[in-house]
Amino acid sequence: MSKMFLIVLFTLNIMGTFLVNRTSDYEIKTNYNMDHNWIKLPTKTGSLNVQLITKNEIEKVSFWLVPMGTSTWKFKTLLGIDDNGTDGWRLEWQFSNTTIYDHIVIEISRINGETDSYILNVSN
Repeated sequence: MSKMFLIVLFTLNIMGTFLVNRTSDYEIKTNYNMDHNWIKLPTKTGSLNVQLITKNEIEKVSFWLVPMGTSTWKFKTLLGIDDNGTDGWRLEWQFSNTTIYDHIVIEISRINGETDSYILNVSN
């Protein structure tokens, strides 16, 4: 591993922001570390911050909590909608000390009518 990579990794660790997913269009960051789209949350009450960074023209971003499993979209819960990206496209989710084993689906609605989505897996 190069020294530069280790310095960048160490810096991200200190800042408390972890890169979740990066494509040419989007960058998603959270305040918890992620391992292959899995975010491990503490078993106590806390807050998960998710930020979408993009150069695309976005109309709104919806954040959904969806139970793990097949055919579970009908059991989804809306965590929040951000329709004002002036401060970035963000969600702050206050979770309790209950068992968490879910997906967070990030639905991105572009101004041109196209949509994208990303799935983050969360558990404690």
